[in-house]
Amino acid sequence: MNLSIDTARLPGERRINVERRRDQRRLLDSARTFGAALDTLCHPLLIVAPGHPPTVWFANAAARRRLLPGMPLVLDADRLRIAATPAGAQLGRALRLAQLQGPGYPQTVEVRVDDTAGSLVVHVDAIEPCATLDMPAERMLLVEVRERGPSADALNLLCERFGLTPKEAETALGLYAAGSVEALARHAGKSIHTVRSQLKAAMLKTGTRTQAGLVALVGRRLEG
Repeated sequence: MNLSIDTARLPGERRINVERRRDQRRLLDSARTFGAALDTLCHPLLIVAPGHPPTVWFANAAARRRLLPGMPLVLDADRLRIAATPAGAQLGRALRLAQLQGPGYPQTVEVRVDDTAGSLVVHVDAIEPCATLDMPAERMLLVEVRERGPSADALNLLCERFGLTPKEAETALGLYAAGSVEALARHAGKSIHTVRSQLKAAMLKTGTRTQAGLVALVGRRLEG
Protein backbone atom coordinates (compact mmCIF):
# COMPACT_ATOMS: atom_id res chain seq x y z
CA MET A 1 0.00 0.00 0.00
CA ASN A 2 1.37 3.40 -0.98
CA LEU A 3 0.81 5.86 1.87
CA SER A 4 2.74 8.79 0.34
CA ILE A 5 0.81 12.03 -0.13
CA ASP A 6 0.34 13.43 -3.62
CA THR A 7 0.30 17.13 -2.70
CA ALA A 8 -0.87 18.11 -6.18
CA ARG A 9 -4.30 16.56 -5.38
CA LEU A 10 -4.73 18.40 -2.06
CA PRO A 11 -6.60 21.68 -1.61
CA GLY A 12 -4.28 24.69 -1.75
CA GLU A 13 -4.03 25.50 1.98
CA ARG A 14 -3.58 21.88 3.03
CA ARG A 15 -0.97 21.31 0.30
CA ILE A 16 1.01 24.30 1.58
CA ASN A 17 0.86 22.95 5.15
CA VAL A 18 2.06 19.48 4.11
CA GLU A 19 4.93 20.92 2.08
CA ARG A 20 5.86 23.25 4.95
CA ARG A 21 6.07 20.27 7.33
CA ARG A 22 8.30 18.46 4.84
CA ASP A 23 10.56 21.51 4.65
CA GLN A 24 10.71 21.69 8.43
CA ARG A 25 11.68 18.01 8.66
CA ARG A 26 14.44 18.52 6.08
CA LEU A 27 15.76 21.54 8.02
CA LEU A 28 15.69 19.58 11.27
CA ASP A 29 17.53 16.64 9.70
CA SER A 30 20.17 19.01 8.26
CA ALA A 31 20.62 20.74 11.62
CA ARG A 32 20.98 17.41 13.45
CA THR A 33 23.60 16.18 10.98
CA PHE A 34 25.45 19.49 11.21
CA GLY A 35 25.43 19.44 15.01
CA ALA A 36 26.51 15.80 15.23
CA ALA A 37 29.48 16.48 12.95
CA LEU A 38 30.65 19.47 14.99
CA ASP A 39 30.24 17.54 18.24
CA THR A 40 33.06 15.22 17.10
CA LEU A 41 35.56 18.11 17.21
CA CYS A 42 37.92 18.17 20.18
CA HIS A 43 37.99 21.96 20.39
CA PRO A 44 35.12 24.31 21.29
CA LEU A 45 33.20 25.80 18.36
CA LEU A 46 30.24 28.17 18.57
CA ILE A 47 28.00 30.13 16.24
CA VAL A 48 26.79 33.32 17.92
CA ALA A 49 24.69 36.35 17.10
CA PRO A 50 26.48 39.62 17.97
CA GLY A 51 25.20 41.39 21.05
CA HIS A 52 26.01 42.34 24.63
CA PRO A 53 26.52 39.54 25.45
CA PRO A 54 26.44 37.48 22.22
CA THR A 55 23.55 35.02 21.87
CA VAL A 56 24.62 31.43 21.24
CA TRP A 57 22.84 29.81 18.28
CA PHE A 58 24.99 26.65 18.40
CA ALA A 59 27.67 25.29 20.73
CA ASN A 60 29.34 21.94 20.18
CA ALA A 61 29.97 19.38 22.91
CA ALA A 62 33.53 20.59 23.56
CA ALA A 63 32.28 24.15 24.13
CA ARG A 64 29.66 22.92 26.59
CA ARG A 65 32.31 20.96 28.51
CA ARG A 66 35.15 23.49 28.56
CA LEU A 67 33.90 27.07 28.43
CA LEU A 68 33.23 27.20 32.16
CA PRO A 69 33.61 29.94 34.79
CA GLY A 70 37.26 30.92 35.13
CA MET A 71 37.83 30.92 31.37
CA PRO A 72 38.03 34.16 29.33
CA LEU A 73 34.93 32.94 27.45
CA VAL A 74 32.12 31.33 29.43
CA LEU A 75 29.12 29.52 27.95
CA ASP A 76 26.18 30.55 30.13
CA ALA A 77 22.99 28.88 28.84
CA ASP A 78 22.29 30.72 25.57
CA ARG A 79 24.77 33.55 26.20
CA LEU A 80 28.51 33.79 25.63
CA ARG A 81 29.95 35.73 28.54
CA ILE A 82 33.25 37.55 28.09
CA ALA A 83 35.40 37.97 31.19
CA ALA A 84 35.98 41.51 32.45
CA THR A 85 39.76 41.11 32.14
CA PRO A 86 42.41 42.33 29.67
CA ALA A 87 42.06 38.98 27.87
CA GLY A 88 38.29 39.47 27.72
CA ALA A 89 38.77 42.96 26.28
CA GLN A 90 40.93 41.50 23.49
CA LEU A 91 38.27 38.92 22.71
CA GLY A 92 35.53 41.54 22.69
CA ARG A 93 37.48 43.61 20.16
CA ALA A 94 37.98 40.55 17.96
CA LEU A 95 34.24 39.84 17.94
CA ARG A 96 33.40 43.45 17.06
CA LEU A 97 36.00 43.64 14.27
CA ALA A 98 34.88 40.35 12.72
CA GLN A 99 31.27 41.56 12.69
CA LEU A 100 32.24 44.95 11.25
CA GLN A 101 34.55 43.68 8.50
CA GLY A 102 32.40 40.74 7.42
CA PRO A 103 33.15 37.27 6.07
CA GLY A 104 36.69 36.60 4.89
CA TYR A 105 38.35 38.91 7.42
CA PRO A 106 38.95 36.60 10.39
CA GLN A 107 40.31 37.81 13.70
CA THR A 108 42.68 35.68 15.75
CA VAL A 109 43.57 36.39 19.36
CA GLU A 110 45.81 34.42 21.73
CA VAL A 111 45.19 34.98 25.43
CA ARG A 112 46.68 33.43 28.54
CA VAL A 113 44.51 31.33 30.82
CA ASP A 114 44.84 32.45 34.43
CA ASP A 115 46.80 30.16 36.77
CA THR A 116 47.75 27.68 34.02
CA ALA A 117 50.66 27.14 31.71
CA GLY A 118 48.40 27.21 28.69
CA SER A 119 46.70 29.73 26.47
CA LEU A 120 43.68 29.99 24.23
CA VAL A 121 43.80 30.82 20.53
CA VAL A 122 40.40 32.23 19.57
CA HIS A 123 39.54 32.52 15.88
CA VAL A 124 36.48 34.61 14.95
CA ASP A 125 34.98 35.02 11.48
CA ALA A 126 31.67 36.40 10.28
CA ILE A 127 29.38 34.06 8.35
CA GLU A 128 26.28 34.75 6.32
CA PRO A 129 22.99 33.06 7.32
CA CYS A 130 22.38 29.58 5.91
CA ALA A 131 18.76 28.82 5.04
CA THR A 132 19.49 25.07 4.91
CA LEU A 133 20.23 25.12 8.63
CA ASP A 134 17.37 27.47 9.50
CA MET A 135 19.80 30.06 10.84
CA PRO A 136 18.55 33.53 11.79
CA ALA A 137 18.42 35.96 8.87
CA GLU A 138 21.36 38.01 10.12
CA ARG A 139 25.12 37.84 10.01
CA MET A 140 26.50 35.46 12.61
CA LEU A 141 29.96 34.88 14.08
CA LEU A 142 31.83 31.58 14.00
CA VAL A 143 34.00 31.29 17.11
CA GLU A 144 36.65 28.55 17.38
CA VAL A 145 38.65 28.12 20.57
CA ARG A 146 41.84 26.09 20.55
CA GLU A 147 43.86 25.47 23.66
CA ARG A 148 47.64 25.58 23.67
CA GLY A 149 49.57 23.65 26.28
CA PRO A 150 50.86 20.08 26.71
CA SER A 151 47.54 18.42 27.58
CA ALA A 152 45.54 20.37 25.01
CA ASP A 153 48.06 19.54 22.29
CA ALA A 154 47.99 15.86 23.26
CA LEU A 155 44.18 15.84 23.25
CA ASN A 156 44.01 17.39 19.78
CA LEU A 157 46.65 15.02 18.44
CA LEU A 158 44.81 11.96 19.77
CA CYS A 159 41.62 13.15 18.08
CA GLU A 160 43.15 14.26 14.79
CA ARG A 161 45.81 11.59 14.27
CA PHE A 162 44.09 8.53 15.70
CA GLY A 163 40.43 9.45 15.20
CA LEU A 164 39.48 9.30 18.87
CA THR A 165 36.30 11.03 19.94
CA PRO A 166 36.75 13.87 22.45
CA LYS A 167 35.48 11.66 25.28
CA GLU A 168 37.83 8.81 24.35
CA ALA A 169 40.79 11.19 24.18
CA GLU A 170 39.89 12.79 27.51
CA THR A 171 39.58 9.34 29.10
CA ALA A 172 43.01 8.32 27.76
CA LEU A 173 44.55 11.49 29.18
CA GLY A 174 42.64 10.92 32.42
CA LEU A 175 44.07 7.43 32.79
CA TYR A 176 47.58 8.84 32.34
CA ALA A 177 46.92 11.39 35.10
CA ALA A 178 44.93 9.18 37.50
CA GLY A 179 47.02 6.03 37.19
CA SER A 180 44.14 3.55 37.39
CA VAL A 181 40.67 2.94 36.03
CA GLU A 182 39.14 3.11 39.50
CA ALA A 183 40.77 6.45 40.35
CA LEU A 184 39.77 7.89 36.97
CA ALA A 185 36.16 6.76 37.40
CA ARG A 186 35.97 8.40 40.83
CA HIS A 187 37.56 11.64 39.64
CA ALA A 188 35.45 11.88 36.45
CA GLY A 189 32.20 10.78 38.11
CA LYS A 190 31.79 7.94 35.60
CA SER A 191 31.07 4.28 36.05
CA ILE A 192 33.98 1.88 35.73
CA HIS A 193 32.11 0.20 32.85
CA THR A 194 31.94 3.51 30.93
CA VAL A 195 35.62 4.26 31.52
CA ARG A 196 36.66 0.77 30.39
CA SER A 197 34.49 1.00 27.27
CA GLN A 198 36.06 4.35 26.29
CA LEU A 199 39.57 3.04 26.99
CA LYS A 200 38.88 -0.08 24.92
CA ALA A 201 37.84 2.11 21.97
CA ALA A 202 40.91 4.32 22.44
CA MET A 203 43.25 1.30 22.51
CA LEU A 204 41.66 -0.11 19.37
CA LYS A 205 42.06 3.16 17.44
CA THR A 206 45.61 3.83 18.61
CA GLY A 207 46.80 0.26 18.08
CA THR A 208 47.80 -0.12 21.72
CA ARG A 209 46.82 -3.49 23.15
CA THR A 210 46.94 -2.67 26.84
CA GLN A 211 46.16 0.21 29.17
CA ALA A 212 49.88 0.48 29.91
CA GLY A 213 50.55 0.85 26.19
CA LEU A 214 47.94 3.58 25.91
CA VAL A 215 49.41 5.42 28.92
CA ALA A 216 52.88 5.19 27.35
CA LEU A 217 51.54 6.64 24.08
CA VAL A 218 49.89 9.55 25.88
CA GLY A 219 53.08 10.14 27.88
CA ARG A 220 55.14 10.38 24.70
CA ARG A 221 52.72 12.92 23.24
CA LEU A 222 52.77 15.01 26.42
CA GLU A 223 56.56 14.98 26.52
CA GLY A 224 56.73 16.23 22.96
